[in-house]
Amino acid sequence: MRIRAVLVLAACCSLAACKKKETPAAKPTAPAAAAAKADVGKRLAKFAPVDFSVDLSKLTAAEREALSHLRRATDAIDRIFWVQVGEAALRLRTAARAAGEPVSSLFEIMYGPWDRLLHHEAFFGGEARPAGAGFYPKDLTKAELLAYFQANPGEKTALESPYTVVRREGKKLVAVPYREAYAAELKIASEALLAAAAKVPDVSLAKFLNGRAKALLSDDYFDSECDWMDVGESRIDVTFGPYEVYEDTLLGQKTAFEAIIGLRDEAATKALDMYKQNLGMLDAALPIDPKHRGRRAVGSPIIAINKIYAGGDARKGVSALAFNLPNDEKVRAKKGSKKVMLKNVSQAKFDKILRPIAARLLDATQAPNIDFETFFNQGLMHEMSHGMGPGILMKGGKETTVSKELRELYPAIEEAKADVVGLFSTKVLLDKGLLGKDRARFVYPSYVAGLMRSIRFGAAEAHGKANALQLTFLEQEGAVQFDEMAGRFRADEAKFPAAIEKLARALLVIEGEGDYAAAKAFLAKYGKVAPHVVKALAGLGELPVDIAPKYPAF
Repeated sequence: MRIRAVLVLAACCSLAACKKKETPAAKPTAPAAAAAKADVGKRLAKFAPVDFSVDLSKLTAAEREALSHLRRATDAIDRIFWVQVGEAALRLRTAARAAGEPVSSLFEIMYGPWDRLLHHEAFFGGEARPAGAGFYPKDLTKAELLAYFQANPGEKTALESPYTVVRREGKKLVAVPYREAYAAELKIASEALLAAAAKVPDVSLAKFLNGRAKALLSDDYFDSECDWMDVGESRIDVTFGPYEVYEDTLLGQKTAFEAIIGLRDEAATKALDMYKQNLGMLDAALPIDPKHRGRRAVGSPIIAINKIYAGGDARKGVSALAFNLPNDEKVRAKKGSKKVMLKNVSQAKFDKILRPIAARLLDATQAPNIDFETFFNQGLMHEMSHGMGPGILMKGGKETTVSKELRELYPAIEEAKADVVGLFSTKVLLDKGLLGKDRARFVYPSYVAGLMRSIRFGAAEAHGKANALQLTFLEQEGAVQFDEMAGRFRADEAKFPAAIEKLARALLVIEGEGDYAAAKAFLAKYGKVAPHVVKALAGLGELPVDIAPKYPAF
């Protein structure tokens, strides 16, 4: 895609001066048009490079050819995501590249000029990030949009659809389907998926790829979402489509395109069977009134993969440890959801980030009780918990969903719920003897260290805000205690279970009632990072906040 340069207009001349022969103004240099913050190097250093190269020799020639088509499809939707981030990201990308290191690398990690770890602060160019990213007119406010919905109720469904962008036409707001807004790149992606489908040996994966290729051109994703849920034991694992709504901070409804390509880890997947077999039991054990449960199927596949490529929303900023999809509550009601654990990502974060954080910030007696198995399983429980609890609701006599009711607050509330319900469910498994008695001593210290890791993502980001909420609540309940003299945190294992159950119930009720006002009040009360936490985290100094994956060529 061509990027237009930023032009600076000369001031108008006076009437007398205009009679003289004009001298063309010199074009500004890229740094003059878009200045960078002085600390860009320090910001880039927060991401530790990690090589995700893997041995592809065991794949057949057809499978390797399929991977090349999948990469082409991924690159197409990656270009779409740059548009979804907003026009400033694309407009400044060429200037960022011209600025050289470290600006260019940080710009690519953040997918734009805004630091996703620091409240979307502009580190290059000085422009504020629009709340609606590239999904809405840049000047559109939430108040104006909600007022427009009220004045034009017949247009609301299309305008808030997860598969439309909103544009102005005079005084009207118009919904443009994704298939039209991103037609050129979707055509490339669709054709590449069809080519990959012709090469993969697994019939179920081929069915999904064929269905998703059609869905990209129709905006009707339901059938192919169900097909994705039915993919069997293919060695190649593919997640591809518009899913998460984190980028839309105006209304929290618009889905961003992403793709993740991985290779299935059979041994790790088999080890997860126990969790899958007990998912229904864990959902039934939630501390919530039946009236708040909503409607959702909880049976679902759980697999582990090693990620070898990603694009779009799955590649920006912080790398996910795992994911739980699809987000469409109608699909979840019919098929449940799939949990995908990214083993190589989890291992890298444990080695480079979590273990060093625990060594510095946990009580000296608890710091040794950190291991990869617990960290990996807590990521799994988080993703499992996304598929538990309220989903489709009845409110005011009409069917709705938790995400629609909580709007832009939903990501932070849902991420907190997934963490807390995951820990609550781990206690249930421990009490039933399904995890082994020796695992108990690892659970709560690992959880506290995990909170510290995620809060460093920044309180503007949904996961960071969710973790700040949890830590503040748990400190007020006495489950987490801070030693000011030592500058270390300690998990009170006797108080933890009751505090987690209390927090889980509060979050589940907010979701079960679809209570926007309660969600807003809860985040306002607990969703800020306390000064002593800020000070403690500042002491981590040079430790990276996350990783910067380097993907293999194929």
